Amino acid sequence: MLQWRVRKFAENYLNSRREKIVAPKGEVDNIDAEVLVGLVIYGVILIVIGLYSYIISRKRHTEEEYFLASRELGFWALVCTVGASWTGISALISYNAAYTGGVSTWWIMGFPTVFATAVVAVLAYRIRKTNAISQPQIFEWRYGPKVRIILALLGIWYMMTWAASELIGGGESLSVALDMPYLVGLLAITAVVYFYTVIGGFRAVIYTDIFQFILLNIICIATSFIALNAIGGFGALAQLPQELGAPGFLDFFDNFRYNFAYAISFSLAWFLEADMWQRILAAKNPRLVMKAFLVAAIIFIPLYFIYTLGGMAAVKVVPGLEGVGVLPSLAKSIFPPLLFGFALAGILATVMSSADTAINSGALLLCEDVYHRYINKKATPRGLFVVGLVATTIITVLAFGVGVTLPDMLWVLWLAADILACGCLVPLIGGFVWKRANEAGALAGMIVGAVFAFYNYVGDLFGIEVPRPWPEYPFYLPVGILFSAIAFIIVSLATKPQYEKFKALKPSD
Repeated sequence: MLQWRVRKFAENYLNSRREKIVAPKGEVDNIDAEVLVGLVIYGVILIVIGLYSYIISRKRHTEEEYFLASRELGFWALVCTVGASWTGISALISYNAAYTGGVSTWWIMGFPTVFATAVVAVLAYRIRKTNAISQPQIFEWRYGPKVRIILALLGIWYMMTWAASELIGGGESLSVALDMPYLVGLLAITAVVYFYTVIGGFRAVIYTDIFQFILLNIICIATSFIALNAIGGFGALAQLPQELGAPGFLDFFDNFRYNFAYAISFSLAWFLEADMWQRILAAKNPRLVMKAFLVAAIIFIPLYFIYTLGGMAAVKVVPGLEGVGVLPSLAKSIFPPLLFGFALAGILATVMSSADTAINSGALLLCEDVYHRYINKKATPRGLFVVGLVATTIITVLAFGVGVTLPDMLWVLWLAADILACGCLVPLIGGFVWKRANEAGALAGMIVGAVFAFYNYVGDLFGIEVPRPWPEYPFYLPVGILFSAIAFIIVSLATKPQYEKFKALKPSD
């Protein structure tokens, strides 16, 4: 059995899209039409955006266009796409967490989003200066080909399972909201995401991200403030600790150790995600991307407080939810049916925003870091564009296959995330800041971290008890990172330095 904290969080992650999003039995038929109208309109808009992206790029079918939008991302496009990638599902989870835990739950999703974005901003200038195509390519230049292929395969695994988790959530939501079979809902979500992603590539992902980020936050801001006003404003909010018998409900540092441990764990994992590096490499220039990430980090601070306030107000507006499906239930209670239909479509679209990102980023790794690097080094830019189409199809089919056959196997996603955090964080950051780091040290750190992460799943995989002298998730992640750092430093110091490779990540100005 999986560790309780991991399974509980995974269940909440999916439950936030399940039964609680729909009306009680007897009202479903009245709601279905509005939900269906909203979803159909939304799906059509996404497909139109994909077609528009294809039209814009049809005269330059190259790998750089398909996966980096010809490096033309401007300031606000970057801000919105970073926002869409990191505030989609985490917004829903923020409402759920605040509903049961109060204002201190801002640390669970708000802090990691702000912190990870700010950390990426610090390194964004140097990342963009490399002018690479992908994250693993940068680390071949810094360390060597072995590090690249390991990072690429881990990234493909993570992106495929991430896409699967989003499609599963979307399929389950549609099956409940529209009273259709799960497989039909899964197929519908997958078909729409695949269509606009495969024809429009990364440009379509960016354009849909902009639309989805704006729409989702209009819904969230309106819902939160209407709910807050409905209960009597901040004065009524101040009475909640006494009414609920929860003295820590308005204590920003309540349960701080637990919340902060989650925050750090998520921050470490999010910083490593290849999709964020892909956005950096697609920016027009290094200075612009650094500013865009800093502005995004600043914008996230009030946004997550708005999500948190909405979740807290929902305790009185829609009581008895047990901390799942809070945002959609709140929207249903304050919007008329037609507006609720569009609101629900926007909420469910968080699935698409994350799924298209995972599919496109996974396809990039498969195309550039596997096919181009190891199978056909002489491939032309247009040839790689065609391979990109095939890679997008492969990642989508694999994700759909997981959704059909293994919908409850999302622990695989958590294992991939733990391996990335424990094994890859130190070599990635160390490559930028430590001149003495080398390939042997990076491999040692990655192996030690990966073994540590896998060890924590041995009991779950084989049904046996193994000694673990460290705390459970998420508190064990810093321990794994520490082991990885020790191996990274010792082996790097004990082996031949690669000073010339450090220059690959050092800006010339």
